[in-house]
Amino acid sequence: MDAERELPDNTLLLENGIVRALGPTREVETTGLRVIDGSGTYVMPGLADMYTHYWDPVDCPLYLANGITVIRTVGTPFQLAMERLAERGEFPSPRMITISPPIDGVGPTGRTDMPRGAAMTGSEQAEALVQRFVRGGYHQIKAFSLLSPEHLQALGRAAAAAGVRLVANCPNAMTFEEAVESGVTCFEQLHNIARGHLRKDAPEPPFWDRFDPVPGTRMDFAAIRRLARFMRERQTWNVPTLVFHQRGSQSPAGAKADPALKYVPPSSIKDWESTLIRWARRARLGVDEWRAAARERARAFLQVVAIFHEEGVPLLTGTDSLNPWNVQGGSLHQELANFVGAGMSPFAALRCATSEAARFVGESDRWGSVAVGTRADLVVTRGNPLRDVGALRDIEAVCVNGYYLTRGDLEDLLEQRAALVAAPPRLPAVHLVRVSGENVLVGQGTWIERIVGAEAGRVAFRQSRLPDGGWLIEERHAAAQPRRHVERRNTRLVLDPDFKLRSCAYTVDSFAGSEVGQITWSAPGEYSVHVKEVDGWESRSSVVGDRMLPSERLTVTLWPLLLAHRSRAPEHSVTPALDVVAGSAAVRDMRLSVKDDAQSDRATEVHWHLSVDRPTHATGQLYRLTHDGSFLGMQEMMPLLWLRELVPTGEA
Repeated sequence: MDAERELPDNTLLLENGIVRALGPTREVETTGLRVIDGSGTYVMPGLADMYTHYWDPVDCPLYLANGITVIRTVGTPFQLAMERLAERGEFPSPRMITISPPIDGVGPTGRTDMPRGAAMTGSEQAEALVQRFVRGGYHQIKAFSLLSPEHLQALGRAAAAAGVRLVANCPNAMTFEEAVESGVTCFEQLHNIARGHLRKDAPEPPFWDRFDPVPGTRMDFAAIRRLARFMRERQTWNVPTLVFHQRGSQSPAGAKADPALKYVPPSSIKDWESTLIRWARRARLGVDEWRAAARERARAFLQVVAIFHEEGVPLLTGTDSLNPWNVQGGSLHQELANFVGAGMSPFAALRCATSEAARFVGESDRWGSVAVGTRADLVVTRGNPLRDVGALRDIEAVCVNGYYLTRGDLEDLLEQRAALVAAPPRLPAVHLVRVSGENVLVGQGTWIERIVGAEAGRVAFRQSRLPDGGWLIEERHAAAQPRRHVERRNTRLVLDPDFKLRSCAYTVDSFAGSEVGQITWSAPGEYSVHVKEVDGWESRSSVVGDRMLPSERLTVTLWPLLLAHRSRAPEHSVTPALDVVAGSAAVRDMRLSVKDDAQSDRATEVHWHLSVDRPTHATGQLYRLTHDGSFLGMQEMMPLLWLRELVPTGEA
């Protein structure tokens, strides 16, 4: 991939995942080595999906079976820990480039646009946020759509001082040019590119939002060409994710006909359907109207990529997979075809998925080409991808992280993935061992957790009364949420008689390691929080004040117990609660109220509503109790419109 050429009748010598020799077969000595006969095949560098969401290790077959050996993913501590496991070759996986959680502004709702992100409300936060993520090991700083110009500029200065790239979904309040001047070096997607580049006859939209497709159908392509020259001069990269825009705008029938959906859990498909409704509502359009505009925008974005290519803007292949109808792996092949459809030669398109991707992250000497000293992350095909990028849909083998996976190996991995989707999640058993002591057992049981209707977890709990009248709450929670790995959470809370928190200790075990947290209260009035996250990052924080309730994220089973003691839970109350988010302590206002629900049977049930506002998301939980305090169930609409339910099993 250093030039558009082929090296016929050559042999590669691989050792410990590195290319040690490359040359004509007659000149490379292979005596005593394992020899793989590649006669009649082509070998090229593995492909890179430079914008995706790799949340779960069981997604790896979808990437590997499609020749993807490098992925760049928006990160959390779990992704960062998983990156290190992949780098060590502890499981067959693409190598990972983990970028920071999205740093986002706060919009009119008082919250960020991305629930997993970090809220930025002042320019003075920029340096601390950047340093936190850089020191933690994230490769780039990710900026998001609700940032103000001043805040993006502050992030640009902090990222430049730290020597890392600032990458972004272009903020709604800025043009691409303004974002580049603020320090952005790469754009994910083409959202908001129409801002500042509308036709003269096109009305300015009353509001700018990344999910409104209409402005993208009214672009002035002469202005886009001027933008392209501006970006070329500054070597500003772009990951257009055309496949994301195309697949999200499909008709339901066309979308559901995709055979790759056998690798997608039904709960995720339900989530996708809800997500499209949410996008349409945000754009103030009907769903069919939104799809029609989104299809037209996708065609316009293909023309934008053609202009970018003609003008020399550096481009990368990415899919934003895990969004509606956008299955990981195969979507990258559609993106390569899109690049060819935008006027690129197959070689030019392949460079965006190989050598250009390595150049973007400053690792051209390590991967992206087949050369002595580079990683042996390779794809073997029967057809010649330089003649037709479609040849990469028929892969003979993949070499990654020291693993050599034949077509049969890859098919086996895909079959395992399909079987996981077809079967209920295999959750570990949850139980609590009874220990002797002076505590008085008040309640225990097991609850089933459902997300989008599918069983996704189990909770075992025990509630005891302490000799001094306080409470001991013990929980074991095994969960396999959509878009998430299986986690096992053990929590132990000690509370005052009025349920105020004295201490909390928890451990979250996962595929990538463990997160451990400890909360203690000490006189004259301070909570101290110590968290070691799964990626190894340790943080200490404190909150000064009186004892308070734990937040609903620190305990799953406390609330029916508390609500059953109505004297301590007035019908309408706002009370401070201690929260821990991203390893740091915070105080949240928790609202409790009796919900006047027309669907409730007031003769037998009481419905309580618990809500908490955070800068990144809001929680709203509805608890159903009998009049004597027995728990009947809980419903919560999670940040990405997943319906989460807890239902008692009746097991003691």
